[in-house]
Amino acid sequence: MSTTLLTTGLACIIAAIVGGGLKAFGIELPTLQSAKRQGLLAILGIILIAAGGYGQIPDKPKPKEAEIELFSTKNDAVVYNNPPKPAQFTIQEAYYVTYIWDYHFNNGQGVTPGNIGLRRSDGKVFGPWEVTASNLDEKINWICQPNARIPAGTYTIVDSEPERWSWNEKSGGRGVSIIKAYPAD
Repeated sequence: MSTTLLTTGLACIIAAIVGGGLKAFGIELPTLQSAKRQGLLAILGIILIAAGGYGQIPDKPKPKEAEIELFSTKNDAVVYNNPPKPAQFTIQEAYYVTYIWDYHFNNGQGVTPGNIGLRRSDGKVFGPWEVTASNLDEKINWICQPNARIPAGTYTIVDSEPERWSWNEKSGGRGVSIIKAYPAD
């Protein structure tokens, strides 16, 4: 669209300069008999060029905050289902949660995905966020990308399939998970 506006604007300015009678870029403008019409055509050309160029000015890039792991119990040890301990973590400041991964090996079967949420110690739940899967790998590796702001506090990961959520001794009896985020403030 901006290319069309730029081309049309340029054609209008050229036609105004030469007094019309221009056939260029697939546009035909008849000869102009009045200086007033030439001036209006030039103004129209300037407006079209400005409108076409406006869409091509890139936005000033936002500085990307460094994404960090807020929580991780990921490891390569043999896993079992139904973690006996809650997967909890504490943050001292607000964060935007960008990525949550829960591991559901379930004897190599995976599990039809549900959702993952975060429950703060006062009971307030953030999410839950839906997990989708179209193959076995995605049924084992549940991923959601909430991009949600959570304030400082202690959180428990809430998995909609805790009976099939993987855990082991290296995870401290907690569900095998990763949470990534970047500072909110």
